[in-house]
Amino acid sequence: MVVSGMMATDTPAVQNQTIVAKPEVVAASSTQAAVGRTTTQTTSNQGGNKSQKETNPNEGIESFTREYFKDIPLMAEIAKCESRYRQFNRDGSTFRGVVNNKDVGVMQINEFYHLERAKKLNINIYTVEGNLEYGKLLYSEKGSQPWKSSAPCWMKSDVAKAMFNTNPVLAEK
Repeated sequence: MVVSGMMATDTPAVQNQTIVAKPEVVAASSTQAAVGRTTTQTTSNQGGNKSQKETNPNEGIESFTREYFKDIPLMAEIAKCESRYRQFNRDGSTFRGVVNNKDVGVMQINEFYHLERAKKLNINIYTVEGNLEYGKLLYSEKGSQPWKSSAPCWMKSDVAKAMFNTNPVLAEK
């Protein structure tokens, strides 16, 4: 499903501020290390010490997703429409769907339908790698059908137009 609302990179406007992005070394998990993280330090010139640090746990997920699906570029377009390349919320918790909170992560894998199978296959859909891996498995079995509710979004992409204009049967899969 298409998720509406603020994008992970949206920040509220603050007057008189300086924003500095700095790479941060993360050893917490392979997921975070693989996609990288950025620490943003915001300082205000309005007096007093108003320095604060904020991390974006989704930094680098778009490029990681595009690389992971380099052989299936439609999946990267689906991820863009489904989650805007978000696996995590700003507080580090798992990103969930707006319409259905059982949909999790970059590929919006539905826990109700897929969690038990993912566990049996030893795939953790709560990590970036596991979410993408399970998405790839679903695509290999059912094509783009599991993400048909977001098709009005991803069918507009150049990738989808090229795919489905040359092979309309793929749209049915």
